Amino acid sequence: MAKKMVLSSTEITDDSSHTEIMPTEANIDQHIVDLAHHEELVSKAAYFIAEHRNFAPGNEVADWLAAEADIFGLVY
Repeated sequence: MAKKMVLSSTEITDDSSHTEIMPTEANIDQHIVDLAHHEELVSKAAYFIAEHRNFAPGNEVADWLAAEADIFGLVY
């Protein structure tokens, strides 16, 4: 017999042979918000990194990657 429980907006079905995680609409919406917030944080951090090097051209990708590394380091 399958049991259903809700764990932080994610539906989990357990029938003793496997556990299946089904994303709910609220969970998907939360991920979209999280991604938008993540991009905003990285964008701001990349701006300050570029500002620190006086906005010299040619390092935009490196700035973005450094900003992501900084943000991921803070969050995870």
